[in-house]
Amino acid sequence: MSSRRRLLGLALLALLGVSLTIACLSAATSRVFDPDVHWLAAAGRQLLATGHVPSANVFSYTAPDHPWLMHEWLLSPLYAWLLESLGPSGLPLLALASCQAMAALQLQLSVGRADNRLAGLLVALFAAGVFAALMASPRPTVVARLFPVGMLALVTVPRFQRRHAAVVVLLEWVWANAHGSFPLGLVILLVAAAATDEDRALRLKTTAAAALFTLLNPAGWHLHALVLGYLTGGSATLALVHAHVREFRSAFVLLEDPWPFFELGGLALVFVLSLHALARRRHCARAALALVLCLMGLAQARHVMLAILLGAPLLLPEVESLLAGRGARLALPSARGLSLLLLLPASLLASSAWWLQRSELERADWIHPSLGGASFARLATQVPDGAHVYTHFGVAGRLIWLDSGRGVRVFYDSRNDCYPADVVREAFELADPEIEPAHALSVLQSRGTDTALLGPFGSLGSILAASSDWQLSARDGSWQLWTRSARSEQIHGATGGRVQAVDQERVGGDGHDDAQE
Repeated sequence: MSSRRRLLGLALLALLGVSLTIACLSAATSRVFDPDVHWLAAAGRQLLATGHVPSANVFSYTAPDHPWLMHEWLLSPLYAWLLESLGPSGLPLLALASCQAMAALQLQLSVGRADNRLAGLLVALFAAGVFAALMASPRPTVVARLFPVGMLALVTVPRFQRRHAAVVVLLEWVWANAHGSFPLGLVILLVAAAATDEDRALRLKTTAAAALFTLLNPAGWHLHALVLGYLTGGSATLALVHAHVREFRSAFVLLEDPWPFFELGGLALVFVLSLHALARRRHCARAALALVLCLMGLAQARHVMLAILLGAPLLLPEVESLLAGRGARLALPSARGLSLLLLLPASLLASSAWWLQRSELERADWIHPSLGGASFARLATQVPDGAHVYTHFGVAGRLIWLDSGRGVRVFYDSRNDCYPADVVREAFELADPEIEPAHALSVLQSRGTDTALLGPFGSLGSILAASSDWQLSARDGSWQLWTRSARSEQIHGATGGRVQAVDQERVGGDGHDDAQE
């Protein structure tokens, strides 16, 4: 039996090591495809330059004075520094660091908390197998998932003491200033207090202190109102966002993905285990939270990964109950030992792969084609100073980062909540491939749009081509730069009235503006 246990342990450790290595490699070498990282970096750049958190929608010409509650302000200088110092290749390093930290936390919450070593290893393997495919993004939402998992690690220590309470309050304050998911931290604290009779008074006092500290943010209680609005779609703007932005739709939208099993299969397993625990009245507080997270994931796809990453360690006691002592004596290193044994070689391999890829790719080539790749960066240099630009939802944040310093402003971007409802509605109408040409041209004109930077999405390019008010000024690959009235004269006066085929020599030897990206 001992040899069988040894073989089983080695096999599971090998699978866990492979999963963590895949996760680290994917994070370090994947091209940047998230639409939020660039506008967040632009906000961080402005914060560092002015010393103030942005409070108005200064990056847009359609609603420049509309209030902007910048709820991720504490993360923004990090993104600005990475893009300024390393260019787009710096963002995969952030994804790698986030992936490593998540893996270490999951190991601590599984192997480190389990009495049954087999149960701990199975939970760790499940979590690693899921986020190996899904943690390869430097997106703020992905990075912020470290907060709830870290909070769970703090509050599930065998004996909760005052030093833990101090760290918990500090973590909740940082969380409230870094991401809008911070109310979940208070829920985790309450669940931990309900799940144990020991130190309950201290845990409840810690929860109250943490709740008060969430008010210490640049927006005060208005931040809490914004979070509630995002959860419910309570405002006219957020109701439109819920209706049109994919991640706010039901989890079944994930069936459109090439590999939906990782998310939907993981969610289903957490859901079933939660119901099983509640039906047998075991670990009810933990199971109830896991079930609520699953329901949130079913309602909005953006919560699916959160339900899995929190649900797996929450249901560790239920997995131990199901195994009923089998595998309890499985020989395994400690959670800290596993982190060194598995994560150190994975991190070294991933870092080497990042370095090799960095030596082969140009800076703009680190950007995924869905964000325009190098073609978009080259055309962005041709946008006139102070232009009012309509561009696609996913790439508008990148244009903000590249050109907002020259006074270039966008119609709409993925910040979403800093726009009035009428602008949001018109932005999604312009993205509709079946929009009436007359309505599209009317919207652009009424909003003062003088430039359009369009890729292979929607039908707006063909609408502009049929209009005498718009002229094609430049193209690069599948991207086109359109200008209207005086803007057309400004560009065509400099180019002899011909369409430019923008090449690398126009913007530097590596095909991009080094000062910008």
